[in-house]
Parts: sequence; C-alpha cells; structure tokens
Amino acid sequence: MAIKLSGEISIQDIVDEFGGIPPHGIDDYYRGGNKVSNNSYNQNIPISGAISLGDFYGARASVQFSALVYGGGGGGGNGFADGSGTGRTYQGKSSGIMSEATYNEYVANGTIGTVNVPAEKYLASVRAPGGLGGFIANSNTTSGGFPGAGTPFGEGGAGGVVNNIGGDAPWGHWGAGGGGAGGDNGSGSYLGYNNDSPGEAGTGGTAGSNITITYELVAGIRYYVMLGAGGQNGIGGNYAGGDGNPGALLYRINSDEMPQFVGAGNNAEGIIIPEETSGTEALRIKNHVFEIVLTNSGEIQTTKVF
Repeated sequence: MAIKLSGEISIQDIVDEFGGIPPHGIDDYYRGGNKVSNNSYNQNIPISGAISLGDFYGARASVQFSALVYGGGGGGGNGFADGSGTGRTYQGKSSGIMSEATYNEYVANGTIGTVNVPAEKYLASVRAPGGLGGFIANSNTTSGGFPGAGTPFGEGGAGGVVNNIGGDAPWGHWGAGGGGAGGDNGSGSYLGYNNDSPGEAGTGGTAGSNITITYELVAGIRYYVMLGAGGQNGIGGNYAGGDGNPGALLYRINSDEMPQFVGAGNNAEGIIIPEETSGTEALRIKNHVFEIVLTNSGEIQTTKVF
C-alpha cells in the first residue's frame, strides 16, 4: 500500500500508511525518523526543516533491505575400498527470503526442514542455490579424498586420508562443502593371488552459490529467511564423505551500499546464521528459518522459527 499520487492528502492518509499515536502532527513524519523509512519511495519527504502534506505523494511504509545470501554447501563424495563408482552425493539447499504465505505452505505440508525451495517461491524469484555434492569415487585415480570448497566464511571440509571418511565443513564456515572420503591404495601379491584392488576417493562438495538482493520490504510485515541446509554424503562406496554447511545471510538496511566481504571482514550491519552451537549432522543437513520484521526506522526483529 502507498499514499496516492495525486489529489488531496490528509494527515489521516499519512497516519494510515505509517502509523502513530494521537495527537498527530506532520512534523512526526520526517524521513529517516522512527516512522518514515529513508527509502526510494520517500525521497520527497524532508529529513528536517519545512514539511508539507504534498511531500507525501507516493510515499510508502517500506524498508530497503539489501542482502548477501549464501546457499548450503554440497556433501563430500564417498570413497571406495575397491574400484570406483558413479554419481554424486547430496547437494546443499537454496537460501532466500520468502513471504509468510510460502512459509506456512511448507510448514503445513511438513517439508520446511528439507525442502529445496524453487526460485519462484522466493521474493522476486531470486535465490542462492546450494552447492553440488561431490562425485562418488569418480575415476580420479587417487586414493586421497579432495577437500570441499570454501566460502569467505572459511574453508570446506578436509579430504579424507586413505581408507577414511571425509571431513565435515567446519561449523561456522557457512555455505562450505564437505570433504571427499579417501579410497584405498590397493596392493598386489605373488602371481596375483589375494590381490587387493585399489579404490578411488571422492571429490569435495562445491560451495553454495551467493547472490545479492535489494528488496523493498513493507514495514511491520512478517517475512522469512530460509538458510538452505548443507548436503549429506550419499549412497555408495565404503567411506562416507563429509557434510556441507547451511547457508547464511548478511544484510544492510536503507543503504545504497550492498553487503560484501572486505578483506578478513565484511561491511554488513547484521548477519543471520544457524545456531551458534557446535555443529552436528542434524544441524548441518536441515534448513534453518528465521522470521524477520522491519520497522520504518530501519530496525530489524529476528526470531528463529525452525
């Protein structure tokens, strides 16, 4: 909803859009205050000084929300004690921002924890896809597992040594892939008897993709941030690859500068991440969902709901 673009405007039109407690005065509604957001819809409203009803044509109670979003990292590939295999392990799930209606839909059908949300279900049909799972002993002619791909949050899981599992992505390295499991060197014997064939290792999971989003969110409305799950090791082989990590979201509010990593840090005003406790497999391979509500003044209320 927005204030009309032409015709007579009353103080009640402004109150209906931005709220407020009586008695209402127009000087309660300067741009950038605690009622009117400093966004692209409200550029005609002054920050201070002279203010009139005519400054409010087309004004809207919305907040510019800019985000850098990472999908979940893929699972590491499995390794073989003998021979090789084909296929991949599980990929990470997508991340993005969805409406309350979409969130309720997935809650109702019981898939909120495992769904890979398609692009059209996210606001503006934009999502950060999860990383692909690693190849399961994909004829790579080596017995040492390959590490998972990292993100600016940190490296992926370590590759497994010979005859051993791959490493999970370190907890807190959001969107990183799991490490591939090791294979087997194999060994020969006299005249070929009791021959031990070599087994090939798995490759690492790829990192979750990242995107930047700028979206005008309506103040006071509930939206939901989906942080996509990390991928799990798949079926096949003798040694399991490591799990990928869930994604994350960095944000800035009412700023023309997008969130980004700068050197060893980032310029974000805030970050939404999974639980800060040590990662378990159950936490790595589930979606994490947060309800967010923004105020006109640019404050954000964040609540973990799944």
